[in-house]
Amino acid sequence: MLISRDTLSMISPFRQFISGTTPHIATLVLILLCVTGSLPAAANNRKALRVGIFPNKPIVYYEDSAQGLFVDILNYTAEKEGWNLEYIPCDLEECFELIREKKLDIIPALEKNSERLEFLSFSQEPVWTFWETIYTHKLKINTLFDLQNKRIGVVRKSSTSEALQNLLADLGIQAHYVFFGDNPAAIAALHRNEVDAVAINNTFGFSEQRVSDIYQTSIVFNPSSAYFAMHKAGPHADILPTVDKYTRDLKSAKGSLFEQFQQKWFSEKQRYWTAKRISALGILLLLVVALPMAFWRYRSLLHVNRQLTESISRCREIEIGQNDLLGDMGERIKELHCMYAVAELIRKQKSMQETHRELVALLPPAWQYPEITCARLTFHDQEWISEPFAETQWKQSAGIIIHGTPCGAVEVFYLEEQPPRDEGPFLKEERDLIDGIARSISEFNELNIVREKQDLLLHAIDQAYESVILTDLKGDVQYTNPAFEKLTGYRREEILGENPRLLKSGKHNAVFYKQMWNDLLQKGAWHGHLINRKKDGSLFEEDATITAVHNDQGQVTNFVAMKRDVTREVSLEKQLRQAGKMEAIGTLAGGIAHDFNNILAAILGYGEMAKDQLPADEPARQDIVQLLKAGNRAAELVKQILAFSRQTEIQFTPIHIQSIVKEAFKLLQSSLPATIRIEQHIDSECRQVLADPTQIHQVLLNLCTNARHAMRNDCGTLTVTLSEILITDADSLFQSARLETGTYLDLQIRDTGCGINAATLDKIFDPFFTTKKTGEGTGLGLSVIHGIIRQHKGEITVRSRVGEGTVFHVYLPVINGDVGNSTPVRIENIPAGHEHILLVDDEPAIIDLLQRMLHNLGYTTTAFGNGRDALNHYKRNQDNFDLLITDMTMPEMTGITLAKEVLQLHPDFPVILCSGFSETMTNEQAIAIGIKKFILKPILKHRLANAVREVLDNG
Repeated sequence: MLISRDTLSMISPFRQFISGTTPHIATLVLILLCVTGSLPAAANNRKALRVGIFPNKPIVYYEDSAQGLFVDILNYTAEKEGWNLEYIPCDLEECFELIREKKLDIIPALEKNSERLEFLSFSQEPVWTFWETIYTHKLKINTLFDLQNKRIGVVRKSSTSEALQNLLADLGIQAHYVFFGDNPAAIAALHRNEVDAVAINNTFGFSEQRVSDIYQTSIVFNPSSAYFAMHKAGPHADILPTVDKYTRDLKSAKGSLFEQFQQKWFSEKQRYWTAKRISALGILLLLVVALPMAFWRYRSLLHVNRQLTESISRCREIEIGQNDLLGDMGERIKELHCMYAVAELIRKQKSMQETHRELVALLPPAWQYPEITCARLTFHDQEWISEPFAETQWKQSAGIIIHGTPCGAVEVFYLEEQPPRDEGPFLKEERDLIDGIARSISEFNELNIVREKQDLLLHAIDQAYESVILTDLKGDVQYTNPAFEKLTGYRREEILGENPRLLKSGKHNAVFYKQMWNDLLQKGAWHGHLINRKKDGSLFEEDATITAVHNDQGQVTNFVAMKRDVTREVSLEKQLRQAGKMEAIGTLAGGIAHDFNNILAAILGYGEMAKDQLPADEPARQDIVQLLKAGNRAAELVKQILAFSRQTEIQFTPIHIQSIVKEAFKLLQSSLPATIRIEQHIDSECRQVLADPTQIHQVLLNLCTNARHAMRNDCGTLTVTLSEILITDADSLFQSARLETGTYLDLQIRDTGCGINAATLDKIFDPFFTTKKTGEGTGLGLSVIHGIIRQHKGEITVRSRVGEGTVFHVYLPVINGDVGNSTPVRIENIPAGHEHILLVDDEPAIIDLLQRMLHNLGYTTTAFGNGRDALNHYKRNQDNFDLLITDMTMPEMTGITLAKEVLQLHPDFPVILCSGFSETMTNEQAIAIGIKKFILKPILKHRLANAVREVLDNG
């Protein structure tokens, strides 16, 4: 049988009294005590409970015996229910281990947490509520931020430890945690200076303050309650409802264990000489002092009694005040719990929808009549309500304000009228509570709106096409968007903390960058063009705007750069300039072609007639042959100029390039030195292209001749490759806007020669540009090739490095299917005739030449130097002529006008139109007018004979 310390103190005076009586009476009393003492032993069927006692003074602890509020409640319950209690001291971890092994039945003074709820059942009635508090004794700690880098002692696996770590982590405060098995161990470490502060509940801390020099800081957090707990699978799980019943009874009873506990531990610190002790001392003195002193002692005792009475009255007043304070704290604890729950909910940073939905459910339990309380939260056009809900006249509300504008409200309603308590249906504290909640939710929503705008801005920057870079004042990168990664090839992790100078290409000198920084620091912004280098070493060009970022005080804190990749635009601009130069040369070519061809026509025509009149062994005949060769080279030069300017008509036919490549290389092999090796990689499966075979042959010969000249030491390798390639929009290899997506033939001519430097590479397609010595070339070869490839709707590119050789790529669009080869077969002959021909040309030499050619062929001619005279003569002699041959460009009346006038008179009359050059007239256009044939000068004898005979014979 367990006897409390207070019981023993009551028995001791009685035992002294018995010892002074007669032996018979003492014997009788001892017999009674033995009998009563043996009764519990006989009650073998009483329930036996093993209780774990861990140190958590003053609510539960063990000093010679189990003590504390929880022990008093258990003793009271056991006495009422007839239980046998066995108290087993252990620290908290040992208690958990024992109850898991079912060597304990119950543990008092435990807080609930998720880990404990897995294997423990808790009483429903909270026995004691306390706050977690920071205590120290040497350091000055006033706020949470004073805990930065401090050593803090906490109880292992407790809610205090978890709550403190989460709270400091949310505030970004770094602290060093030292874990202990229980509160006394943490306090002992504090006294040994092993920690700077401890986090313990304020109940234990208050008791510790009474006996040591620690003090309570102003840091209070995590309100929680302590309960009785038993193992879920224990044999006595049914006793918790019984403990709950007696706990509720004791709470409501006047002068109960709860009030005694509160007075003992939390009233003002009592003096050692209390009223009871002084009374006991007075009684003892009365027994010891002699009778002569009785009267004097009597008066002294009266005086002492008066003082004791006053002290007792003061103690009762303090006790009543403390009870009122405890009652008020009991009412306010609901509001504190509500505010803490709201703060915890906001701290989790959920969405506004989730936060509003969960917050409205926290409100009703915090009001004085929770069973009839409902709540509503409105924000913009949405509302959230608790269940059940009804809008009544008993209402309390506070507005939600965002940036000074009302956006909603927090409202609390009573579903029915209640008698006013204290200040009315709603307490002042409840009004303060709803105002505080409204302010908290206003701040939360305002922060979320700002965060959503920031997220939107960040998403916009992340998805922007332009590169965005943010740097600090030193230029070190703090942020880049995905467009920067895609452009440069550097991942964000690689560039953060680095300086953008790693993108330098070497194309800008130090003066350029110095001017950039001067503009940034003086004007706050810089705009310009940059050539930078990607991670893979390739160059790219970008338009950049760099701006200084200022804070609220106007100080520059960062730099932000907005960059746009203009590599393709620069390439197109170069091509446009190239096209402009070609157009200018084309205009020049067109201007001189007519007159030049007239001159060549006279030279070649008279030379050909002179050659025919001389015998084969005449030396002058060989001179004329050389003259004709020179004239033909001049004619070919004019054709190249016109091809370059795209002024000549090309006969496109479906062909396989493979055969042309092989034919061209057969001719090349005989002209190349044996030290130059030729390699061919021809894909025989390549499809057809629509092209002029002669011009493709010319392209091949020109490119290979250039390659031969590049290998100056007559040693190296000339490689030709033919394959198909698919070009897409995403292919960065092709920067030309002329190449549409599709399949192309890729004809590569590669040499291992000296290579081309960058300055020359930009000009190689310019007309008349050449690096050859005088007499070695005209500079028209590559420009003519460029014009030919463009006419074929293709593209030509070149890559070269000095000392590493050069590779040309010719891209020609393939055609689907094999439509065969329709290249016409030409039969060279010189037919004659006897018809009468009307000749018109403003050049006397050309008139004379044509007349002599036609007379030699058997024709009769009548010639005029202008169209007007020729038309008048024709009108008077229409039946005398069989054919009209007229120059196109003449003064007074053009050949086209003359032809139209003649055709009005005789629509089927045959007409041949001649021209040294025309930008607008083609054979198809001439035929559309009614002209039978359009030929370009110079006109040689066999061409003229074939044309005349073809027109006359075909009507």
